[in-house]
Amino acid sequence: MNPLKSDNVIARILQVYAYLNAAAGAVLALQLNKELGAMVAWFIFAAVLIASFFIFALGEIIDLLQNVKENTSKKMEISDELPDL
Repeated sequence: MNPLKSDNVIARILQVYAYLNAAAGAVLALQLNKELGAMVAWFIFAAVLIASFFIFALGEIIDLLQNVKENTSKKMEISDELPDL
């Protein structure tokens, strides 16, 4: 789950944004807890957390698709030699 391991810039940006979104949601929930109550704060935090998971998953999908593209574009080496029997 390290977003900095990705070679794709878009995937990296989405994954870092998901972490920032989750942190901002936690801070928002703490602020809303004081003003609106615990139930509203938990509901907002849960919604932000689910959205962050989806954003992170989208970044992972983009990274996986990039890896598939890189691995399928390589030419396969075909040997002319027959195996020993």
